Amino acid sequence: MDTIDYLSTLSVTPRWLRAAANRRALSNFLSVKVSTLKKLVSTISESLPPEAGFMPPEIITRILKHPDFPEVLNKFGTATDPTALESSYSNLASTVASLCAGGTTTEEGVRISPVMVMGTYPKIMVLENGAAKVTATVQFLNEVIGLPMRDVSMCLERHPALFGVKITDLKRGAAYMTEIEIGDAGPDGEENPLAKVVRAFPHLLTLRVPQMAKVVNFLRSIGVVNVGRFVTRVPPILGSDVDHDLLPKWEELDRLGITTYNLVRFPAYFSYPLPRILSRYSYLDSKGIPATSRPLDEVLRGSDLDFARELCGEETEGSFVEFAKRMEKEGKEAAESAAPPTPQAVPAAAPGGE
Repeated sequence: MDTIDYLSTLSVTPRWLRAAANRRALSNFLSVKVSTLKKLVSTISESLPPEAGFMPPEIITRILKHPDFPEVLNKFGTATDPTALESSYSNLASTVASLCAGGTTTEEGVRISPVMVMGTYPKIMVLENGAAKVTATVQFLNEVIGLPMRDVSMCLERHPALFGVKITDLKRGAAYMTEIEIGDAGPDGEENPLAKVVRAFPHLLTLRVPQMAKVVNFLRSIGVVNVGRFVTRVPPILGSDVDHDLLPKWEELDRLGITTYNLVRFPAYFSYPLPRILSRYSYLDSKGIPATSRPLDEVLRGSDLDFARELCGEETEGSFVEFAKRMEKEGKEAAESAAPPTPQAVPAAAPGGE
C-alpha cells in the first residue's frame, strides 16, 4: 500500500489530495514512508483510553490537513537514529496519555480531549517532554490562575497553543496583567481577578509582556487613567498592533473632536474595523450631523439599517451602503496610486550593441 492509498483509508478525499498537490503540500506526505504515517496514527490511537475508541476519520483528516502537520511529519520521517525515533514515539504516547488523564486532575470525569487538541495544535505531538508540559500547564491554569478543572479543560481544548508557551512566560504574562489590575474578582471577591478574563480569552496568555506593555503605554499616552478597568472591558486589545490598528483609530477620534472621556465610556471602539468607523462618521458628516452629537456606541454598534434609521432618519440603509462602497473603492484606488511603482526589468543589450 502506498501513501496515497493509505491516506484514502483515513477518509482523505481525492478533492483534498488534488488541492494539496496544487499547493505542493502533498509532497510532505510523499516524502516519508507510509509506515511512518501508520505508526503515527497507531501510536495516537493506542494511547487513547478504551472508552475513547479509535480516532474518528474526520479528526485524523483534520490533523493531516493542518498547516503545522508537516513539521510533525518531518520530525518522525527524517529521523535516522532508531533510538531517538523510538523516544519520539514514546514521548507522543505519554503526551496523549497525559491529555486523557487531564494532567494531574483528580476530579472525576474531567479530561482534556487529545483529538481536539491535536486537531488544532498538531505541534503538541513533538513537544519535548510533552507529558510534563501538559501537567505543568494544567497546574498553572488551575493553581495560579485559579480556574476550576472543567474550565481548564475547556480553555486548553479551545486554545491548545498554550501548551507551546514556556511556563515561565505564562507566569510572566499573568504577573504583568495582575500588576496592571486586569480582571474582576467577582461578587464574593474570592476568584482570582484574572480567572474570568482567561476563561473567556485564553489566548491572552500567549502574548509577550513587551507587546502588552506597548498597548498599555499607548492607552496611558492618550489619557486613559484606569488602564486595568479599560482593558478588562475589552481584553483582546492587549494583542492589538498599536502602530497599524490602535493609533489610526485614535487619530480619527482626535480629528473628530471626540475625547478620551467618550472613549473610556466605550472601550469596545477599538474592536471595530477602521473602514466601519470612517464610513459611518463620514456619512454623518455628509448629512450635517456633528460627530460629537451621538455617543460612540450608538454610531458603531447597530446594523447598517439601524444606523441609517436611528441616526440619519432614513427608511432604508441603501444610501449609506452605496456611500460606504464608494469610500472603500476610493480608498483602494488612493492606496494603489500611492504605492511605489514596480521596478521594470532593464532589457539586456543586443549582442554587439554599445
